[in-house]
Amino acid sequence: MNRLRIAVVFTLMITMASASLVYANEKNENEVEPLDKVVVQNFDSKSTTIELHNEEKELVTQKLVTDTSNIYEIIIGQDDLVKVKNPLEYPYSTSVYIESSNNNLTYRGSGNFIADNVVLTAAHVVYDKNANKFLENVKIYAGDQGDAGHMYSSGVKKISILDSYKTNGKFENDLAVIILDKPLGAKLGHLGLYSNSSDYKGEKVTITGYPAKSREKIMYTDKKNILSDEGGLLSYKIDTLGGSSGSVLYDSKHNAIGVHVMGNEKEQKNYAVKLNDTNLSHVNSILKQATLNGWEKVNNEWYYYKHNHREKGWINDNNKWYYLGDNGVMQVGWIKYNNKWYYLDASGAMQVGWIKLNDKWYYLASDGTMQTGWLQLNGKWYYLSSSGEMQTGWIEIGGVWYYMKQSGEMVTGTHTINGKVYKFSDTGAWIE
Repeated sequence: MNRLRIAVVFTLMITMASASLVYANEKNENEVEPLDKVVVQNFDSKSTTIELHNEEKELVTQKLVTDTSNIYEIIIGQDDLVKVKNPLEYPYSTSVYIESSNNNLTYRGSGNFIADNVVLTAAHVVYDKNANKFLENVKIYAGDQGDAGHMYSSGVKKISILDSYKTNGKFENDLAVIILDKPLGAKLGHLGLYSNSSDYKGEKVTITGYPAKSREKIMYTDKKNILSDEGGLLSYKIDTLGGSSGSVLYDSKHNAIGVHVMGNEKEQKNYAVKLNDTNLSHVNSILKQATLNGWEKVNNEWYYYKHNHREKGWINDNNKWYYLGDNGVMQVGWIKYNNKWYYLDASGAMQVGWIKLNDKWYYLASDGTMQTGWLQLNGKWYYLSSSGEMQTGWIEIGGVWYYMKQSGEMVTGTHTINGKVYKFSDTGAWIE
């Protein structure tokens, strides 16, 4: 078998790939449609077609077919891309894998969270400017790292791009904002945005995304200084490949300053559309539309939003109290707050009064605090241990014996226990 020819095919596909890499769609989980040819779209809009032999068709499946953006992504000199060990570690966790489809082809790109339910990416990752239409079935995957499988995924509510990109397709306008149908960023975090832009020349920035080193969704990162700031575009020698487009450039404070959109083989540079004042204005206008209010569920964890703000601590909803942790996740079960214990049921609601857990009774005051020691209710006395458990039977407190009924109620006066008569004082102390 001509392995060298296959290697050449794959080399062409990688070096000339667009940001939105395109793959043949799978027929089912284990079977794909073999390709008769590979079409590589060049920077000058000319295309190269490579005919494949029969034995090669069997190998080149699910590989690059064509692209719509007509741009390069390049490795500059030595490959400095570093595989991210933990994609759930901030700020890497803000990076997402974007998948879409069109005409039975599957596209891939990258992006980053800039709010819990908003992703910033390049327009050409989600929009086919040659066909003048948005790509279909856009899905967002986050926390992914190859065969570990995607940890979180979301559909899309709205995609917004600049009208100027639709009309002129310039890279200075190659920007898209995606509103998700669930706030994955609540779990993974998001990048910040500067209130205004400045000259970023010399600034050290990082790009983290999903360059197509393989078919798998594997996250890589690289950081270098910005070489030039032209007002609309930023240039740098950070290494990228097809699939990297849409990755956000962020600084040491994890603020977004641009979106990676292309590379130039001749100049040995890669470029990002800058988040200048005009682009920031567009992004902020979409952020205002990405409203979040009330409860949101992300991978079996609940969050509560009020006017787009992810709440923390105690909240009251429909006359029920809930507690949200430091990360905003709704808590259940026992929690300790200000050295006091509270119990939240499976719905997260704070409990009051008597509750039974594992055949043991506890009493929670009207403010939800677990009670210990002596407790008087409706003229009856109960005793709760230091762990809150209601006591029954004989108990000794301070050298004095008391007897508690099965209901937990303290007995007084004369009482028969196991056939024997005992006397107790008005305070419940055993006399004889």
